[in-house]
This record gives sequence, structure tokens and C-alpha cells, in this order.
Amino acid sequence: MFHTVAEAGADSLIARGDDTSSRIAWKQVYRALDHGTLRSACLNGKTMEALPTTFRDIAAVILRFQSKRHLADYDPDVQFSQADAIEAIDDCEAAILAFAAAPEAERRAFVAFVLFKTR
Repeated sequence: MFHTVAEAGADSLIARGDDTSSRIAWKQVYRALDHGTLRSACLNGKTMEALPTTFRDIAAVILRFQSKRHLADYDPDVQFSQADAIEAIDDCEAAILAFAAAPEAERRAFVAFVLFKTR
């Protein structure tokens, strides 16, 4: 999910080109997405209320699996069953498909909300 949103952000702002400056700029926007900023945006009720239900559901998936990723990365005692892993993959794939199927304007709005700090 993280990389889907990062790619959408880069694609929204920078046209993928063959020239060096376009490739560098695209990568810079792609890498601009930060896990903490993404989490904060997904937890921000005011931000999420402004988005269609599809994106509130996607934000919930992002939050759920970001927590699981933290457990997997930082808790050496945590174990996940094969069934848990398959369910997680299925849920993420469904969220990615929902993201891709959403209207472009809504995807861009979501990317703006999670890529940039609210001021």
C-alpha cells in the first residue's frame, strides 16, 4: 500500500520521462512520502472526513498493516500464521485495486492529503 501511494504521488506531480531531470524529480517525489506523515494523515479525522468512503477504508488498511509491519520489523517474538499472511495479502491487494479503480481526481486528493502536512 505504501508504495502504491508513493507511486501515485510521484505520477501525480511529475511526468515520467526518459531525461535525467525527470527521473530524478520523480524519484524525489516518490521518496517524499514518509511513514509517519502517512500515518498521521490516515489518523486525522478531519482529513479523512473530506475523502470518499473508499479512501477512508484504504486509510484503515494502511494503518492496520503499518502496525503489523512494525511488529514484524521490531518484535523478534511476533509470529504470524500462514493464514494471517494470506489474509493480509488479500486485504492489501483489494485496497490497491480499490485505489486504482477510484477516479483520478480522488486519488490525487488522497495523495495530497497524505504527502503534504496540513497547515
